[in-house]
Amino acid sequence: SVTVDEAVGEMIGDLYDMLEENDDVRDVYMNI
Repeated sequence: SVTVDEAVGEMIGDLYDMLEENDDVRDVYMNI
């Protein structure tokens, strides 16, 4: 089974990958 920490870490990793690919999305997240 996957622990909460692992699930969250994976989600964050996916999010960062997405942000690296899309500068516009990254700018939106950085401005929050």
